[in-house]
Amino acid sequence: MQQTKTKREKGNPVAAILKAFAESAKPLNKYEVEKRASYKSGKKLAHQSVHDWIPRMLTLGWIRRLQTEKSSGKAKYYELTDLGFYRAGTTNPDMSEKMRKRLRGKWDEFDVRGRQNRELHIDSLLELVKQVLLSGKAAPGWHFNLHIATNKDGKINAHWRLGYR
Repeated sequence: MQQTKTKREKGNPVAAILKAFAESAKPLNKYEVEKRASYKSGKKLAHQSVHDWIPRMLTLGWIRRLQTEKSSGKAKYYELTDLGFYRAGTTNPDMSEKMRKRLRGKWDEFDVRGRQNRELHIDSLLELVKQVLLSGKAAPGWHFNLHIATNKDGKINAHWRLGYR
């Protein structure tokens, strides 16, 4: 008898993980996040995705670990911070309005801070590209890719990749 594999979520699982946290009325452990994120997206979320992203989200300040009666065992429980609710709203357009209402004025603060950080980052990237172009030299294997496109409403979507091959 041949087993069929469940289709796994492709791409970045961040939006599904944040949505699982945002829609939960209680703190979640990694297993519960994986289960809820898979159910909501309709596709199986790769087990390792949750285990990779939870520590990253802790570092980024999107979630916090809770000390609960349950967390004395192996399972650790987490919940979204205000910044996590903001990220849930920005990565899940269908939740944006709900997250705005939940955060009230903090949403605008996070928006301004994010814009300022992006401006600083873009300035430093442009300065680096300028130096490379003016000198005509770069380290072997160095690359910088920039893609800018707009959607049907004229909203800009930009992606860049910088690194070594």
